[in-house]
Amino acid sequence: MEQYEMEHLEKFIARLRQDGDAIFPPPAAEKDIAECNDFLKRTALPHPLSPDFIAFLAVSNGFAWNGIEIFGADPVSGGAPHGYKVQDIIGMNLDFLRMGIDFACGDGSRIPFGAGCGLLYFGRADEDLYMYNEQTEKYEVRDRTDREVYDEYDRFAAFFIKEVGRRLGEEEPLDDIGQYDAWD
Repeated sequence: MEQYEMEHLEKFIARLRQDGDAIFPPPAAEKDIAECNDFLKRTALPHPLSPDFIAFLAVSNGFAWNGIEIFGADPVSGGAPHGYKVQDIIGMNLDFLRMGIDFACGDGSRIPFGAGCGLLYFGRADEDLYMYNEQTEKYEVRDRTDREVYDEYDRFAAFFIKEVGRRLGEEEPLDDIGQYDAWD
């Protein structure tokens, strides 16, 4: 992740931390990230984790707030209220593999999750699935029902700030810090 992107992401996270309901577990340990990547190599899932997603995990091993969840390298409670546990990326992707869910491809066809589709499920919101597309190298927002792509981002920081910012009621959540529009 570029330094300016990391700085903006950290500023945005600092704003979210002021909300007592936002769950930011401690950073993922390098060992946990390495084990996650090793597991991905042994499955039909994309691997390794993208460098900018790893940079996020180094700040917070997942995230949950206001109906949005970004999975961590391993399951953690992060001191969350009521024992809430941020899910892990491996467990959630294995659930998708077991369910045999299919996804829309760019050419209009559909392919089962994990069957070389190049998608990694890294988070969710009430009506959205968040996927990293290894083939296009984009972070996608997909409809939970038909699993069609309706938004995509080149970098994790732009995805996180824009998607979470929408829940804050901010169309351009970083206008006050600048350079946001150049990201997408």
